[in-house]
Amino acid sequence: MAFCGYQIYSTYAERAAGKELNAQMEQYVQYTPVFAQQGSAVESCEPELQVDFSALQQKNSDICGWIFLEDSQINYPVVQGSDNSYYLSHTASGDINSCGAIFMDCTNDCALADAKTILYGHRMNNGTMFAGLLEYREQSYYEEHPYLLLAVPEQTYVLQVFAAREVADDLDNYRLSFTSREDFMADIQMLTQGSLIQTGVQVSAEDQVVMLS
Repeated sequence: MAFCGYQIYSTYAERAAGKELNAQMEQYVQYTPVFAQQGSAVESCEPELQVDFSALQQKNSDICGWIFLEDSQINYPVVQGSDNSYYLSHTASGDINSCGAIFMDCTNDCALADAKTILYGHRMNNGTMFAGLLEYREQSYYEEHPYLLLAVPEQTYVLQVFAAREVADDLDNYRLSFTSREDFMADIQMLTQGSLIQTGVQVSAEDQVVMLS
């Protein structure tokens, strides 16, 4: 019983530490929503995500981006390590923590120059990290949250959601290199088939996609 008690305390302590770290890092991020208050009027504007990467990279040089989903807990730094295992058990500051971090595939170009970029994150039972992506099982949630924002030092991208589905954890579903545009589109078709939501967003062979896993 003492061991079980320690394990429970350790788990809660890790999760609390992870939340505290992200709260500290959020001070370097400023979000402007689609509708902003201008004096007494509400005006439509482009969503913006301004991130002080110079300050964040002083904490960890592996920080390469920031992912944000409005009205959710997905508001995190993105890191990229030398492999795809380190940040499964380390926070964005490099501390050991089972919550891990949101991280980019180690083979991707961190400037998002690849045809397909993959970001990984744990599905935590307390709703943190990428657990919020499960909300996209519902069409109504997609209609209220049709896009995410992904900032890198060079610019901020608006990510249009085009599909949401569960895939098997095999390499065929996590390909990052393609022999041709047709090969790339076959991968997009695989991701789109069986989508739990209908978006109407068409992906072309010239587009670049981000897969959140």
